[in-house]
Amino acid sequence: MILVDSSCVELPLKLKLLIEVGYKLLSLDINSHFLFLTHLVIFIIIIIFFFIILFTITNQETLSGFTT
Repeated sequence: MILVDSSCVELPLKLKLLIEVGYKLLSLDINSHFLFLTHLVIFIIIIIFFFIILFTITNQETLSGFTT
């Protein structure tokens, strides 16, 4: 039986929720171009942060694997 860390499971679920919220914001009837751009920028920033977090998690796993 494989034990999975709860944070590893929660992270994709949080990302899925953020993506759904982002798409709902983007799919709304947008009056101004500025509003669309701000939502797009926020969405891109969230994705970048997710990849940074994911990279640090995988990097820590490989580093701990080398030290043992």
